[in-house]
Amino acid sequence: MKIEYIYINGYKNLNDVEMYFDEGSSVNSIIGNNGSGKSNILEAIAIIFSNALENINNLDFRFCIKYSLDSQKIEISNINNLENKIEIKNNDKKILINE
Repeated sequence: MKIEYIYINGYKNLNDVEMYFDEGSSVNSIIGNNGSGKSNILEAIAIIFSNALENINNLDFRFCIKYSLDSQKIEISNINNLENKIEIKNNDKKILINE
C-alpha cells in the first residue's frame, strides 16, 4: 500500500492539513518542528484505518486518504458528508458506509 494524499481537519492540532506524496518515491518522510503535528498525522492515519469501517460514528474529525494497492486506486473519505458516513472509492466503484 502506498499513500498518495492525506487531508485531515479537526484532529488535535491538525486543521486543514493537506499532504501529497511523491508517486515515484518508495520512501517519504514528515519533517517539522516539535509540536507541529507530525505524530498527530500518524495517529490520525492509524485511527482512520483501524476504526473507519467499524466505528465511524466515533470519528469526530474530517479526513480523506487516497492510496494505491497493487493496481487499484482507493479513496476513503468523510469530508463530503454532513452525517458521519464514509465513502470508499475503488477505481470507478463507490461504496457509502453509515452506522
